[in-house]
Amino acid sequence: MSDLREILQTKNVAIPESYDTFKDIFRHFKGKQVGAIQGDDGPLLDRPDEFYASPSAETGLLQGDVLENVPATWIQKNKDGTLASFRSEPGLAMVISNECDCENRENNSSQSFIRLCPVIFQSELLTGFDAKKQADVRGKLERNYYTEYFWMPAAGKTLSKNQCNEPLVADLSHFFSISLTDLYSEMAAKTVTKQISLSQEGYFLFLIKMAWFMLRPATPDTLRKDLQPWAPE
Repeated sequence: MSDLREILQTKNVAIPESYDTFKDIFRHFKGKQVGAIQGDDGPLLDRPDEFYASPSAETGLLQGDVLENVPATWIQKNKDGTLASFRSEPGLAMVISNECDCENRENNSSQSFIRLCPVIFQSELLTGFDAKKQADVRGKLERNYYTEYFWMPAAGKTLSKNQCNEPLVADLSHFFSISLTDLYSEMAAKTVTKQISLSQEGYFLFLIKMAWFMLRPATPDTLRKDLQPWAPE
């Protein structure tokens, strides 16, 4: 199993100048290999003041920003067994696209669409489990053990009309696209609002989570052992 530095270097993710400081941010990486996370390693960045930053209107959209009042979309079979598109009720969503791709440029060179993913409250993932299973899943969420879920601490503010101060989870398995022009239009009308930005430390953790989720080394995808030489018909 590769260590953190190898993952970053192999997958072309920029490493901050002080790698030791960077490692200290992620308590579950201290002296450990990725994947060797144990139950007593503790949560990471579990305080909102070290994980989040107040969003700024001047910065536009930043990667990792959490927006409010955005419906998620997806495709699955409908009742007739035909693939169809669906949408959720408006809720929280995280910006997945890079900051430069989110720029609303005046010369019409902006990207047409950017990528988001749904953000839900931790309790929604724990529903249906018994108390013992809930404790296990909660602990793994807090340590960002699950590849597809990016855990974030309670923000200490009302979100999506939910006044419960509980942690958030970004579902990285569920990307969807939104028109950049229409998104900025909704934000100007304040029907969609930017609620949270990630701090520098929170953003570094987000990058690691995304790199690990999308670019895991030494998997069947990367080795491609079962593929045959290209043979056009």
